[in-house]
Amino acid sequence: MEGVRATKHLVRYTMYLERAEVGQAQAFLLQEYRDNVAFVAGGKAKAGVRTKLEASHAGYQKFQKIKDTLRSDDGGTFAAYTELPPPDLSDLPSYQAEVKIVGGVRIVGSELKNAVVQLAEGFMKFHPEAKLTTSHIPSSEGGIAGLYFNASDVAPMGDDAKITDVMPFYNAFGYMPTEISVATGGYEKRGSLFAWAIVVNKDNPLEEISVDELERVFGSERSGGWELVNNNYLYTAKHARSAESNLRTWDQLGLKGEFAGRQIETFGYCARVLRSTSNGTGFTGRKSGTPISWKYVEAKQSTPDAAGAAVASERPLEALAKNKYAIALRH
Repeated sequence: MEGVRATKHLVRYTMYLERAEVGQAQAFLLQEYRDNVAFVAGGKAKAGVRTKLEASHAGYQKFQKIKDTLRSDDGGTFAAYTELPPPDLSDLPSYQAEVKIVGGVRIVGSELKNAVVQLAEGFMKFHPEAKLTTSHIPSSEGGIAGLYFNASDVAPMGDDAKITDVMPFYNAFGYMPTEISVATGGYEKRGSLFAWAIVVNKDNPLEEISVDELERVFGSERSGGWELVNNNYLYTAKHARSAESNLRTWDQLGLKGEFAGRQIETFGYCARVLRSTSNGTGFTGRKSGTPISWKYVEAKQSTPDAAGAAVASERPLEALAKNKYAIALRH
């Protein structure tokens, strides 16, 4: 099972074993695949994993020969994920002010689609003697800078603080900023603001791509990466990656025919893709010579003219519909 999981098709698995007399116990194996495509591919991958085990482990070879005398297999049952209804919060106690806030409270950061203004208005109902000021910058960039430049008290941000945010704060105060995550769009990882979608042209035969492959398609070589050590970010070669591991043509992803040797044209969101995260889980901005083809932004962050509209978020999908050699990182 670990061999199949290493292929990235199987997400997780659990074995349930019934307590019973020897020879009478039943076991249930629960497997979770990424999707239907991964399930089919995972089934094919099992044969390859089994061949490798038989060649490298004598114990597994012996087990394969006698397993039919040790167990008998029953059928399987397939299940689909069902979204549960939202929790009933009708009994959740209302907010009660435990301290009295008097004086200025400065809020500098993203307006979070007007949510910050509404939160500030709600806060003032409980603390009428507080004097709140909010900002109207269109992005989270610079939110934490307001804290370490002593220009604000609270920094609302649409995404988790990046290394470039927390390092100057640490250098200024000697400790990390207090961070409260309310919700994210990512899966299992902090620092994932958006629920990403990987998009290709309808005539592109690519059916699946792993996170590791995405990093090597959109990213470039790096000498190392940052790691949190003793409440501080330090650089390490542990996360280094060579240029040889880059993926730049479609045949490197298994595509054949007219796609063999063709460059992978990448579309990316500049505020995320081009800002290098330099760690083991994020994409790094490409170096010169292998640029991100499109650097698109939210409409509110582009200039109010034709040149600004040309790089707004809707434009890359229009180009992608006409370009079967492109791949886009969308949110």
